[in-house]
Amino acid sequence: MSRDTQNLSDDPAVLKAMIAALQAENTRISASLRAHDQLIQTLRLRIAKLRKQAFGQSSENIEREIEQLELALEDLMIAAAEPDGTARFREAACWAHLRRVCHDIWAATRSEIARVALDRIGALYDIEREITGQPADLRLAARRKHCRPKVEAFFAWSEQQLGRIPGKGDLAKAFRYGLSRMAGFTLFLEDGRVAIDNNPAERALRPIGIGRKNWLFAGADTGAETLAR
Repeated sequence: MSRDTQNLSDDPAVLKAMIAALQAENTRISASLRAHDQLIQTLRLRIAKLRKQAFGQSSENIEREIEQLELALEDLMIAAAEPDGTARFREAACWAHLRRVCHDIWAATRSEIARVALDRIGALYDIEREITGQPADLRLAARRKHCRPKVEAFFAWSEQQLGRIPGKGDLAKAFRYGLSRMAGFTLFLEDGRVAIDNNPAERALRPIGIGRKNWLFAGADTGAETLAR
């Protein structure tokens, strides 16, 4: 709702009605945005879960569902864009997840390529340990100077390895996973506030996952409140 300020009424009752209408519209828009954000988060969690299941399995159904969910997520991201077209949300991919997949492959096969991938990713974490706790601008400067060349080299090397390993193998899936989400994996090089992985968030949510069976049933309200603390 928009009006020329010169045409505003001097009647307090009319002004109050306009304010109430604006507040109601703002509440509606805020609720819509919250629902939008929640749906985006739900889709992201579902996609992340399916990606973990996809490694080590030959089923194409999971990959097909991932593609469909990613298309739906992309549509939501576009719908949630700011009026000038800039995205309100940007995906920050988790390097710990990629490292964990490479480690599992190396542990199972002792693949030399998987070991090199672990070493390359580990070099990024060596840099992160040095800058942990520093202001975002200092972290960003260090990442651009030290991490960016290593990240670019990692993805170039990953693409080269795809020609040397079985295309349907787990390691090839891991490399394609990283290459197809390069924008997400490099976001931490553009914003010092972005973490290299989501391990802190997972650790914060872990107690909920561990305790949810204990919280499912409680003999009394006071007992449930105690468990929830």
